[in-house]
Amino acid sequence: MNNASRKISPALFSLGLFCFFLPFITVSCRQEQLITLNGVELASGKEIQQPSLFGQPKTEKIPGEPLALFAMLSGLVGVGTSFIKAKKSAAIPAGAGAVGFILLLMLKSKIDDVVLKQGQGFILVNYGLGYWLAFLIYVSAMLVNIYSLLMEKDEQQSANLPHQILKSKMIKNHVK
Repeated sequence: MNNASRKISPALFSLGLFCFFLPFITVSCRQEQLITLNGVELASGKEIQQPSLFGQPKTEKIPGEPLALFAMLSGLVGVGTSFIKAKKSAAIPAGAGAVGFILLLMLKSKIDDVVLKQGQGFILVNYGLGYWLAFLIYVSAMLVNIYSLLMEKDEQQSANLPHQILKSKMIKNHVK
């Protein structure tokens, strides 16, 4: 991994993980906001208070969404593996970025599908700043690491070029 992407990659993944603390989704019914969840709450679940006409409010647990949890974990893998100094080490963070943004797409698709089936058009989900930033940052982290892999490949080929030229000259001189 070259020096610039060695610094950019962990910063991008860290920023992507920070986005999970921002509003991810807002659920509303007839223009009235019902609940806003950040990415961490979406991944781990949350208890909410539902008002009741009579007596105490009812507590309901919203279960965690595995796709959101795995998207967060891919960010953690991306941060951790961005510090590896081995050759072709950018492949793992590039994969983590790809997995992260694919999981976020799958999460959006799943939530939209559930809301469409169960909400019957009355319930709407808006995706917040945290979701869209995390998505864009994961794509950016993937691209930065792919670029790093390509640059590493070019550097390797450039380093081998003098040896190849010298070898071809030796072969030509030997043939004469």
